[in-house]
Amino acid sequence: MEQLMKTVKRGNKKRSINITIGAVVGFLLSCTAVMGAEDNYLWIKEDGGAIKFSADTTDGTDGNWNEKNLYEKNIWDIVRKTYMNNMELSSSEGIGYGLSGDLSKFTFINNGSIEGIGENYGYGIYNIDTINSLTNNSLIVGTSYGIWNNNGISNPDIVIEEIKNEGIIIGKSEDGQGAGINNYSGKINKLENIGKIAGISSASSFAQGYGITSTGSTSEIGIDNLGMISGIGKTIGRGLYLESTTKNIINNFGIVFGTS
Repeated sequence: MEQLMKTVKRGNKKRSINITIGAVVGFLLSCTAVMGAEDNYLWIKEDGGAIKFSADTTDGTDGNWNEKNLYEKNIWDIVRKTYMNNMELSSSEGIGYGLSGDLSKFTFINNGSIEGIGENYGYGIYNIDTINSLTNNSLIVGTSYGIWNNNGISNPDIVIEEIKNEGIIIGKSEDGQGAGINNYSGKINKLENIGKIAGISSASSFAQGYGITSTGSTSEIGIDNLGMISGIGKTIGRGLYLESTTKNIINNFGIVFGTS
């Protein structure tokens, strides 16, 4: 993983892709989250105009919340409303990093690793409301979804204004669907990828792997891809799966592929 990250960062600087599809497929099929790590996860929400943090909530509604930055390695710039993760955030409860409430002026930057490990579903980043900007310079991985922009119902107000990925975003499942980024009936207005986004499924039956999926009647997504987007599944593998009839804008200058 360390060597791969170095390769990705070198590639980002050169803005070029010199890696074979076979090599990438081989890596993705063997890549796993760091299992058994101590739980250090984080939920962030807006509450009456204040940004609050919790490291013991199970779903974003219970637990203890306060305005204090809970991890010393991380940086919270309260003036610019910018949170920078510089450590490993990992949760065996399924969500490595959760967002709720109106965070339309909030910026999150990941320089560490974020892992969501769950028995049925795992999410690296789980957004159920609005966020201004999300930048990944390192690793985001979930045992189902790398980034989840969805609250389980058709709601066009679930919005991520901007995602910038210069690292790796992976959703890997052994039970069903794996997607790097899943956008259901929400909006991702701008996704700039110069790293790698992958969805992998090794389930025994109906295994579906999607690099990016945007489904539901109100979903919208805008993608500028200069890196690699891939979907690998025993049954279905799709780099991009766009189901809606609403507005999608795709500019591809990199590689998009699916294999099954």
